[in-house]
Amino acid sequence: MDKRRENKTNKEKYDTIKILIRKKIRQAKEIWYGDLCSEIEKLDKKFDCFNMHKKIKELISPKHQGRRQVTLLNKYGNYASSTDNMLVTWEQYVTELFHDTRSDPVDFVCARDQPLRKVKSIMP
Repeated sequence: MDKRRENKTNKEKYDTIKILIRKKIRQAKEIWYGDLCSEIEKLDKKFDCFNMHKKIKELISPKHQGRRQVTLLNKYGNYASSTDNMLVTWEQYVTELFHDTRSDPVDFVCARDQPLRKVKSIMP
């Protein structure tokens, strides 16, 4: 990596070193995955499900860590990135979702020591 930094001005040498570094990284990953898969196979042959699933989780988890990002679009089509903007967006969404446009809403009256009773019915 240091050689690559030193040769930043020389484009051809920089690219060849970059290709070599990427090749070695791919080889190291392949060896790591191979070792982990062989361990999983050994655990499977021993019928050790608990440790086998731990190794599978170890194999899968580096790919999925830190990639979960929630994006919200407000009604104007803009992304809500901060927590405050997300809360405002959700508040607007819920108020629009449950907005009651009926002309004659049903009222419920609750008197002391009496059960809840309906004042006006919507259905005839």
